[in-house]
Amino acid sequence: MTKRESEILEIIQQNPMISQKEIAEKLNITRSSVGVHIANLMSQGFIAGKGYVLNEGGFITVVGGCNMDILGRPNEPMNQNDSAPGVISYSEGGVGRNIAENVARLEAPVKLLSAVGKDANGERIVTHGSRCGIDMTKVKMVEGKNTSTYLSMLNHEGEVLNALSDMSIVSEISVGYIQENMGLMNRSKLVCIDTNLDQEVIDLIFAQCTVPIFVDTVSSAKCIKIEDYESKIFLLKPNIIEAERLLKKKIETEDDIISALEIFLMRGVKNIIITVGSDGVYFANEDGIWHAKVNTVEIVNSNGAGDSFMSGLLYGFLHGQALEQACETAYNASLIALKSEETINPDLSVKLLNAQIQEGIVTIKKI
Repeated sequence: MTKRESEILEIIQQNPMISQKEIAEKLNITRSSVGVHIANLMSQGFIAGKGYVLNEGGFITVVGGCNMDILGRPNEPMNQNDSAPGVISYSEGGVGRNIAENVARLEAPVKLLSAVGKDANGERIVTHGSRCGIDMTKVKMVEGKNTSTYLSMLNHEGEVLNALSDMSIVSEISVGYIQENMGLMNRSKLVCIDTNLDQEVIDLIFAQCTVPIFVDTVSSAKCIKIEDYESKIFLLKPNIIEAERLLKKKIETEDDIISALEIFLMRGVKNIIITVGSDGVYFANEDGIWHAKVNTVEIVNSNGAGDSFMSGLLYGFLHGQALEQACETAYNASLIALKSEETINPDLSVKLLNAQIQEGIVTIKKI
């Protein structure tokens, strides 16, 4: 939401029956400009229908993968073709599922569209998600297929030796399944997708979804699935490598990052955020370009920080925050994730997030 759209929404909240002419006079802009901003607010889901009926509350729909992560780590160095005592851990994962859980822990209503096998891992994922507050009622449970599973074998120092991924069930998040749930998506306030989805599913979502779409690019190999739809993306969050793949150019300096942000905006992305690791995040929309950074970061586990960042963005925009404030919210949510040994910090809450924001360690400057 732009600053002007936020001003118009505030006026409408005070008087839902106000005319466009009256809004224009209040803000000293043209009536036609008001009409454009109101159309944008309606397309984003902040206003529902005639008479400027406000879309109070609302929910987020996340469409993406669910995963069971299995991790093995021996206590001592292992010999080839041998077994050894160690620790085996199980955890619920998947980009879409992780984002949904973080959103639920922030007490925002969220529904997940995904697929799992009708097996022990699938049951565990659905049960865990429901307990966390995710609406899992639309998750597809498939007979005869394995829940998406990532199996990793580490050495005794924690380095990956071998890994195996079985994600074939992602194909069950099919065109037919999405068509069945398109009405649900279009009743959402915001929709978030990850690029684990098959190309034809992504094609359908961009063709038929009428509410703002947030995209988590997942990886450089998968992000290219959205390159034909940049003009339809409300918010895009790639890292440097993914941005390079989408733009087909190297990004090495701050000037390169700023140029990349401007290109994404020219291509039609409404809000663009490029994460650059220890150098923070750069983000932009029609109101400007910003850089956010923290001087010192406590890192226990970096896994899941990106998913937490996206959840913070969704939470921020759901509550009417402009891009700058939403990125501050998201950055602080990711800092909470970094402090946990688990992919999702089980202590994440609105209270903890607000306390983290109050510390004021995230510095944001307009470029």
